[in-house]
Amino acid sequence: MKRRTTGRVLLLAAAAFCAYWSTHEIAPASVAPDVMVRPEVTPEDKITSFLMDHPRLVAAGVALLSLLVCCTEPNEVSLSIGGPLEKRGDYFSIVFINSLLSLCSGMMNALAFLECSATIAHHSGNMTHFGRNLGGDAWFPFMCYLIAFLMGGFIVGCFKSDTESIFVGRYSATMMASVICAVGGTVLCLVTGDKLATLVLWAFAQGIQNGLCRKFSSMPLCSTHFTGYLSDAGHFIGGWIRAKVLCETLPDMKKTWLFLSCMFFFAFGGYTAKLGRETYGMLVAFVPAVMMASVAVGLYPLPVARQLPLQDKTR
Repeated sequence: MKRRTTGRVLLLAAAAFCAYWSTHEIAPASVAPDVMVRPEVTPEDKITSFLMDHPRLVAAGVALLSLLVCCTEPNEVSLSIGGPLEKRGDYFSIVFINSLLSLCSGMMNALAFLECSATIAHHSGNMTHFGRNLGGDAWFPFMCYLIAFLMGGFIVGCFKSDTESIFVGRYSATMMASVICAVGGTVLCLVTGDKLATLVLWAFAQGIQNGLCRKFSSMPLCSTHFTGYLSDAGHFIGGWIRAKVLCETLPDMKKTWLFLSCMFFFAFGGYTAKLGRETYGMLVAFVPAVMMASVAVGLYPLPVARQLPLQDKTR
């Protein structure tokens, strides 16, 4: 009888104990495995980690890759159509290409300003900021942007680039180098957020592009800044109005229409970059890079029916 009473008491106590602890959450006991299981590291994680740890080194590698691409420029530059812009049969193709590149520059410059608070396509302001910050601690980034843009022009001259190719539908290795820098800067911006590395590569890309345009055979063109275009457009419009009022011979306005078109598309590029960034973020920076690549591979061929005869090779 005593055993039964004792057993009942113990069962009652056990039931009460279980009922008590059932109302409290019990943290699960941690079981130490025999072998530590480490998360698998994928190749993508390794690449991202390297970019995060060495953004400036990666930027230098991208610049070196662009130089290697420039080395593939042909030793013999193909003959150009040549002649004044007004007399070329491919006038509308030139306006189209120059306006397209201006659109790309407008987009990249706007993205650089909105994301990194700096400009990479035109450098009058950067030169001013560099000068006013001398003696302080903020001059170094502006110096880097200026040198990077300068090096873009240096590349065009050093490798004796075919400056006619982008306007006549030929492949341009130098222009492709500009695309590589634009893409590299965008990737660094997306992955690492390193503003200096991004802007230096973008400024280098813009320097190459503008260097090709400035050495166009028919006249020096611009695709990244338009202070000179504004002055020239105003000069030609004033001369046209004067000739119209005085019943004189009207001047040719082809250059004026070229200037106005490029300025419009540069501004339109800034507008589209703002809208694209609000929706897609910095991914929109790949859009101008793709358009630049289409020019580099000669996707827009010259209308053969409108070409003037090439220069005689025997001369």
